[in-house]
Amino acid sequence: MADWRSALTVREFNGFTSSGGIFLDLVGNFTTGPLKHTLVTNGQLTQNGRERAFFFWNVPNPANTTAVANSFSMVSPDYSGFNLATVEAGTPSFNAFNGHVESTGFAGGFQDNISMLKDRVVAVVGTRYDNVRSTSYTFNSVQSIAQRRFVADPTTTREVVNQDWTFKYGLVVKPMEGLSVFAQDGSTYIPVNTLDSSGNKFPNQEGVNRELGIKTDLFKGRLVVTGSVFNMRLTNVLISVPNPPELGGGLVSVPAGTQRTKGFEFDVAAEPISGLNVILGYSDVDSKDETGHSFRGVSIDPTWSTLVKYRFTDGTLKGFFVGADWIHRGRSAGDPTNTFFMDEANTYDAFVGYGRDRWSVQVNAYNITNSDDVISTVGDTALFRPLERMYRFTFRYTF
Repeated sequence: MADWRSALTVREFNGFTSSGGIFLDLVGNFTTGPLKHTLVTNGQLTQNGRERAFFFWNVPNPANTTAVANSFSMVSPDYSGFNLATVEAGTPSFNAFNGHVESTGFAGGFQDNISMLKDRVVAVVGTRYDNVRSTSYTFNSVQSIAQRRFVADPTTTREVVNQDWTFKYGLVVKPMEGLSVFAQDGSTYIPVNTLDSSGNKFPNQEGVNRELGIKTDLFKGRLVVTGSVFNMRLTNVLISVPNPPELGGGLVSVPAGTQRTKGFEFDVAAEPISGLNVILGYSDVDSKDETGHSFRGVSIDPTWSTLVKYRFTDGTLKGFFVGADWIHRGRSAGDPTNTFFMDEANTYDAFVGYGRDRWSVQVNAYNITNSDDVISTVGDTALFRPLERMYRFTFRYTF
């Protein structure tokens, strides 16, 4: 491709997220006959707020010499003709992104881990109740543009109450030393406060997660392997699709029916020789809606990551360590309707450090190859690459 041109947009963004709450957790151990219990109870009162909206201007490019008006080269960008004061003197458009939302909530539940036969069998049972009240409104685009500030539209104020019960069941069986088999069946609940174009609330999302797996712990912990297969279902899923500029731009939520996700994953943690640690994670997931479209952000092809670390355990270099990791992201859908797909992507990191009993220093280097592979999207107008090579220095001290 000789060139790739795009219109440049300037945004004046306003947004915040705030959250707070009171949380209480109680843990107790007791027995009932041959059964040993570890009971966890919890409760919480929460308050949250969020606001997001922005003005945007299309940027004129006086230096542009192509037939594509006001465009910039994505291959060899030249912003010499760009002047922010000139841009802001023009008439902005308004994006009624998500508006303003405030919510208060209560949640409470318990989980009991019941062990028997000298901990060779462990059963888990739990439940949780959630109740969330949310108030929201959007901004008036005409008044916001006229006053150059975000003006609430009181006619759009809506109050929504969400409440639901969720349950969890699990079982772990240890038929022999170093081998465990586990299974779980749980329900999920995601409150939805979003309204459709008619002002009606979308239904809450409810799901089921079923998983079966095995774990081995061999050679006195020097080889640990965990693998599982899973099948999940989530109803009333919403996806974001582009909103026409004449209607405020940005993205709007539309229902996509039921999301079905199935696949497998496994993790390996090994210490083949003293001081050398190798960790590998691998997953292959299939996640689609009722129309057969793959969900944005979920890899269609397998994804894996690996980390290798070596620590010197004796001699003059004792305490010195070095390591690196490789993250591979499989091919994925670029948008909810699968109009385009993103190719696989790889990033590499490395670190080096020195540690003693009470202190350590470490230097991390991220994206050491300066990879510019696209790693995530929000549609065909917003693609994200990893940040250029970065470094972080960390010093730790334990009192």
